Amino acid sequence: MNGKDLYLVMFLISTTLASCNSEAKVEQVAVVPQSSMMADSAQVTTAPNRNNTSLTFSWSTESCTNKGIYNPEDYTEQQLKDTYYLWYKFNSVIELEDATLDNPDELTIENINKKSQKLDSDYNKATNRLKNLKLVPGQFWNTLRDLKTKNLDELYALKKLTIEAYRTPVILVNNSYSQKCQVYVNALASEDSVELINAWESLVEEKMKNNGAPELLKAKFNKQRHCSEWLRYAKIELMTYGWWNCANHQRKYIDAYQNMPMEEEFNKLFIKITEECDVD
Repeated sequence: MNGKDLYLVMFLISTTLASCNSEAKVEQVAVVPQSSMMADSAQVTTAPNRNNTSLTFSWSTESCTNKGIYNPEDYTEQQLKDTYYLWYKFNSVIELEDATLDNPDELTIENINKKSQKLDSDYNKATNRLKNLKLVPGQFWNTLRDLKTKNLDELYALKKLTIEAYRTPVILVNNSYSQKCQVYVNALASEDSVELINAWESLVEEKMKNNGAPELLKAKFNKQRHCSEWLRYAKIELMTYGWWNCANHQRKYIDAYQNMPMEEEFNKLFIKITEECDVD
């Protein structure tokens, strides 16, 4: 091979190698097919955010239905459900058995025992429910759970005391609520029927001041006072509208979290919120 032929061969080899290298570089810059991207996005409800992936969570308030877009890397759907439940659904008054009675037929040992046992069961369930909530991370929600737990504990203790007092009224004496409710405590714990009737009548007269039909309250009192079940009526009235209302208003945690901006803090968890509200 002469010099001219050798030069031609080397030129062809060099050109071929350059062409191969150029093709290899183009193959490294891959474009994801559109069909693949659509398959991935179909698994979730997407909306633009920093990770280009978001989900939708729905919840309801008194008159509105809400949908919020959130980043699943910040918190899970379960955390949102539990946080919403803590804020909007959990209510100690609803969770626990009612402590008061409505009519004389309920004032029996058997019924009081059932109410007491039901209260214990309700309290244990509610306590465990609060304890096991998986909340969105943050001090605000931990504080809210702590306050609602204290409110639950406090309400349970008062309801337990009240239910047991139907059969043993003397336990109302010398507790943390009795000082401001002395009139009702003394009447209920006393064996003096005159004192009981006088306290009952005074309570009815106090209720009449804020009632639209006071004459009906007075007529009801006079009728019950002269019937054979008067003692039961007196105890139920004094326990429900006397003792219970007086003691319940003294509870330390009854309004402990009412002024906390719960809805505002919950709304902050979402990138965007849309709502549909009923308009009267």
